Amino acid sequence: MRPDPGRPGPRAPTRRGRARLPAPPRPSRPARPQAPQPRPYEPGRSPTAPGQLAAHPCYAQGPGGRVVGTNRQAVLLCPFFAVGRNPLRAAFLEPEMRSLYPQWDDMTAKAVSGLRAMIDVDDTDPELLETIGELTVASERFCTLWTRREVRRRDTGLTRLNHPLVGELDLHYEKMVRPQARQLIVVYYADQGSTSAERLALLSGL
Repeated sequence: MRPDPGRPGPRAPTRRGRARLPAPPRPSRPARPQAPQPRPYEPGRSPTAPGQLAAHPCYAQGPGGRVVGTNRQAVLLCPFFAVGRNPLRAAFLEPEMRSLYPQWDDMTAKAVSGLRAMIDVDDTDPELLETIGELTVASERFCTLWTRREVRRRDTGLTRLNHPLVGELDLHYEKMVRPQARQLIVVYYADQGSTSAERLALLSGL
């Protein structure tokens, strides 16, 4: 009998005499966890909202590093946030700063890497260059960090203070640049409803 040309013939056998079966589907790989996203802006919480800076410890530094504007809360938080003081210099040369910052090593490392991220060799204030030169000679810690040449800008973060009057404070900080005024604004605030917020309010009422 001749095969019907309209019907498909039998599947060609493989070398082993068996028809090849389709490969089973590969198991899907689990999705990689996404990197954490920056904390979104929350109206009424972030002190960068208009009209809220005055309610939090806040100060402004000029191009030379000295404080050129501050509020009462900032000075109560740290006496080296007063007008005319240099927080960078104080961080390395004033013993009180070691007591105020229990994580002093971490704080100073962030200060120097942040300084390198913001400094402009061609447009650096002579006073700031003088401070860097002084700290390189007077502070072994600063000299070690400066020679690492680590560059990392931090506009926001967390810091812990051990205040002599109200105790431990866990605070957020934010840094904002005012290019026209050539000023760096630094503000501190605590999470609403936290123990640090209560202690910060107590400090402001002293």
